Amino acid sequence: MVHGLIMIHPKRRLIIHNGFTMAELMITVAILSILSAVGFASFSRSYSDRQLRLAAIELATVLAKTREIATKDIAIDSSCTITQRVDSLTRVVSATLDPADCIKTSLPSANLQAISGNTNLEVDKTTAFTFFSGGLSSDDSTPPVTDTTVRIRSSSASHQWCVNVTLPASIIRVGVDGGNGTCDYLRG
Repeated sequence: MVHGLIMIHPKRRLIIHNGFTMAELMITVAILSILSAVGFASFSRSYSDRQLRLAAIELATVLAKTREIATKDIAIDSSCTITQRVDSLTRVVSATLDPADCIKTSLPSANLQAISGNTNLEVDKTTAFTFFSGGLSSDDSTPPVTDTTVRIRSSSASHQWCVNVTLPASIIRVGVDGGNGTCDYLRG
């Protein structure tokens, strides 16, 4: 018969159990190891996704600030343009003015890889966005397109992020790549 931690042996000797068996401890450790491995993998992927999203938001912010500068600082009849270039090799967003001294405002830039902290960060293509008076933009392509999308991804993240600029009104959106070349801007 078993009574709590005390077992009464058939010959009426008391045997007191003071702990767990080795098998019980090994099973507990195995279960905890499996749960922690699954949890760590999930946390790691979630962290990478958040860092990638941060890089996409930063790119959208730099483009929005450039659009705002073009709206406020470039006169309607001016030939001044601001070009933001997203470089796929360096993952840097940099600005240039044409002509070089047409406005005195400092222009925004960003290092997407440094912001995300992700050394595996990839930008799908080098893209230039040109902003001119009124905050309008073009992508310098012939024939002109109405949308330009930059995709940001990483091998350690489960999602790919999109930053889209609708031309010429410069509407900037951030979303999750839905596959098949589409972006889900409601989830972004």
